Amino acid sequence: MSQQIAKTNKWKDLYRLVILREDTLEEVSSYKLTLLNIYIALSSILVLVSLIVVLLIFFTPLKKLVPGYGDPSEDKAYMELYRKVQDMEKQLTAYQIYTANFRKMIMGYDTSNAENERPSVPPLELVGTGESGRTGETEMEEDLKGADVAPLEQSDTADRKIVYAQTSNANTLHNLYLIPPVTGSLSSTFNAEIGHFGVDILAPKDTPVKSILDGYVITSDWTLETGNTIGIQHRNDLVTFYKHNAVLLKKVGDYVPAGEAIALVGNTGKFSTGPHLHFELWQNGVPVDPARYIKFE
Repeated sequence: MSQQIAKTNKWKDLYRLVILREDTLEEVSSYKLTLLNIYIALSSILVLVSLIVVLLIFFTPLKKLVPGYGDPSEDKAYMELYRKVQDMEKQLTAYQIYTANFRKMIMGYDTSNAENERPSVPPLELVGTGESGRTGETEMEEDLKGADVAPLEQSDTADRKIVYAQTSNANTLHNLYLIPPVTGSLSSTFNAEIGHFGVDILAPKDTPVKSILDGYVITSDWTLETGNTIGIQHRNDLVTFYKHNAVLLKKVGDYVPAGEAIALVGNTGKFSTGPHLHFELWQNGVPVDPARYIKFE
């Protein structure tokens, strides 16, 4: 008990802090201190410094340095990055919509809905061939619905499958002057039944590939299967594709006059076995045999 009292008294024992001149040892000032006073003073200084630091962090721009407490709207770099991310999201959404519409135009039906599927061989390609690729009178009439078709007088169902009048789409193509993209012999012809929706034209490597009509470039990119591929949107709902190129000379959005070089013949892509141009002609989302409207040799 006496020891505890002695320890308590030590905190209250008086001490004198004397400040002397070094040369004359003259007393300048003196202070009476206790250990308790020193402890209280140091604790007060520590609390005051802590309070000042907290106030500086929460009520000055220094709070940006504290994770979770900074205002992102005041950070220019953050806001610039945020705007770029938003722009990228908008571009991605637009690209997805564009891709879906483009696929619908190419395939001729909405690939997201199996009920809207249509035959791989369109009626336009069956003019005068005698092969409908479908069965039943009702299906044939659906194919001809909305087209400028001459009336059929045959009553026999088999005859109806054979007789197809020339449509307005074909007449439109016949009335256009289409420039050959390249000149050369055809190594592979159009065959929609096997999924070959264009013609393969043999040509020396680096031969200029020309646009058959004026239009705007809608795709200019490289794919694993078709290599360097470029697509152009023309008037009259015409779209052309030029595949397996060595080099693409145009980018998306460029306006291309008829006959202007858009690429160089190459041998790129998994489906290419030598220098040639795979050329496709589409109208209203339907593949058309280019050899019927363009002379390549």
